Amino acid sequence: MNLITYIMNFINKFFGFFKVANGEMHPYNDNLGYGTFEDARHIWWIAIVIILSIIMYQYCKKNKEKGKKLVKSIVIFVLIVRIELQIIKSIVGCSLPYGRDLIPGQMCTILIYILPLMIIFDWKKIRTPVCMLSMMGAIMTLLINDYFDSRFMSFYTLEGIWAHTMLFVIPIAMMGLGEFKLELKKVWQVIITMLIMIVWAIFLNKVMFKNYEPNYFYLEKNMLPGNLGGKYFFVIYTIIFFALLGIIYLLPVIIRKLSKILIKGNEKIRKKITVITIVSILIIGEILTISVETNRKTKLSEEEKQINLAILLSMVENRSLEFKEEQIQERLDSIVGENKVEVKKGIIGLKVKFKETGNKYKTINATSNIKAVVIKGKIREILKYILEIILIINLIIAIFLIYKNRKEIKRKNKFIIN
Repeated sequence: MNLITYIMNFINKFFGFFKVANGEMHPYNDNLGYGTFEDARHIWWIAIVIILSIIMYQYCKKNKEKGKKLVKSIVIFVLIVRIELQIIKSIVGCSLPYGRDLIPGQMCTILIYILPLMIIFDWKKIRTPVCMLSMMGAIMTLLINDYFDSRFMSFYTLEGIWAHTMLFVIPIAMMGLGEFKLELKKVWQVIITMLIMIVWAIFLNKVMFKNYEPNYFYLEKNMLPGNLGGKYFFVIYTIIFFALLGIIYLLPVIIRKLSKILIKGNEKIRKKITVITIVSILIIGEILTISVETNRKTKLSEEEKQINLAILLSMVENRSLEFKEEQIQERLDSIVGENKVEVKKGIIGLKVKFKETGNKYKTINATSNIKAVVIKGKIREILKYILEIILIINLIIAIFLIYKNRKEIKRKNKFIIN
């Protein structure tokens, strides 16, 4: 029965909607996540997006027909799932008035519809603005998002992460297929399309949903960290837009130039350096994760705080790191009330169950816990050093491969001259 209750609770949190202060229904959020760049999951998301982009580009470049089918299959899946979710959200009232979620207002939401439709129906004329804005929207979401404010990740959070990942990866895959090129002469299309979307967002904000305080395209309220730009935040938006535009256009050019100078078109070296790059990204992701987990302040739920307080009080009372389940039971009864908590001795420590929520927490002997924290800290430090050494080795290998390739080219050139 306990297992069935646990499964039902999980399904409810994973797929369910819960009423918030303004009467709207939102997916489950426990507010125990660490947020942007403070949560290891965010770092790994960025790393995965970069790696997926490299893999998809290489695959689509070498397997044109299979690549086209794969890209089309992915975008059809993205579109179907998003349409279904928007219908569900409209019905339950995630954004009031009911039905509002059927009307796309945010930049990425609009593009999650348009990008798949463009690929499915082969709308060639809008490829440049749609692909460019999709990548720009994905980059902004990668850098500024609220997906990791909750420790528990609902289906809707995972769908949002997946959809935004594809907004970046699919245009890169289309570059590999040769169906999307970065042409400076078409930059005006991106700017005009962006202006049209802004006008649409203003109409929704000021006319259609003005009584519900919408913030489409974040035009009504500043979305930037630390309220950057103050009341002139739109100027900062504009600067970010043109900066991203420049980076996306210039980065491939820089990579191609460096590739020509350093690798000289050697496909074998290119493959090896691609593998080294992917491994290096994974290592950097792990190093950043270790740094974040070492330095951040632990977030605890109310129940975890109560358990820790009970353990602390028992330790103080005994003047020892040892405690018994009876003492923890007594302390928790005094903190949360009698008959609300059940404490039992488990195989590795104490089992604490809060009867009202049905949640379970396993706690171990405080002495072992302290030792575990110290050992874990040391292991993290050692692992970080090992990963940094591997990263340096990767860099040395890449430099050696480039040097060896250039030496081989010089040798061949001398042979031809002689």
